[in-house]
Amino acid sequence: MQDWGELEVVGKMYREARSQLIREGWLPKVTSVEGPDGPEREWLVAGDFLALGYVEIQQCAGTGLNPCIFNFVREDGSCLKIFTQGNAPDAKVSRVENLCSAE
Repeated sequence: MQDWGELEVVGKMYREARSQLIREGWLPKVTSVEGPDGPEREWLVAGDFLALGYVEIQQCAGTGLNPCIFNFVREDGSCLKIFTQGNAPDAKVSRVENLCSAE
């Protein structure tokens, strides 16, 4: 099994990184953070990603570089948070962390 730290997705377009993660056994994890107006995954740029079928979108800032968070999980319970910058569909991966999100 590949360790999460060996992933080379930083700097890639999110759609390319997502395909790579799925090929390597990572599963998109639906995570929703409730905001004052409903699930943040449906707002602005996050809603654009959701409309593209990226169910793993957690939220996007919607300002500045439009940073977004996407979540993945493996069958063994390990987790990844993928951070991007930019708008859908052209966002690029800026950071990867092995963190699990609360549901």
